[in-house]
Amino acid sequence: AYDKAFGKFLRATASDPVWDHTWLEFRDSNGCGFAQPDYFIIQPSAIILFECKLTWKLSAWAQLRKLYLPLLLHLYSRPVVCVQVCRNLTTACDDDVVIDLSEISDGKVLYWR
Repeated sequence: AYDKAFGKFLRATASDPVWDHTWLEFRDSNGCGFAQPDYFIIQPSAIILFECKLTWKLSAWAQLRKLYLPLLLHLYSRPVVCVQVCRNLTTACDDDVVIDLSEISDGKVLYWR
């Protein structure tokens, strides 16, 4: 429910089209694979990539940077800005936390309720 609510908010506020749970197929040294980023926005100068987690997770960064970022970079040949979106922060979260879409940049956590 949190993921869907964020998607609705993103579509209502973004000036560019929002790609929602789009399946990406790829082939690498392990063979064929699939990936499904939560949301991304293709802007002229960059791609803004969002991974939604109800509670902040360190593992989300590996998913963003090691799977989704290389795929989107290959497909669109422009920088990818990775953002983790979460409602619950933990004491392990030492990332920069922002509360507004206008404040996002690569590696930020968007605290969104």
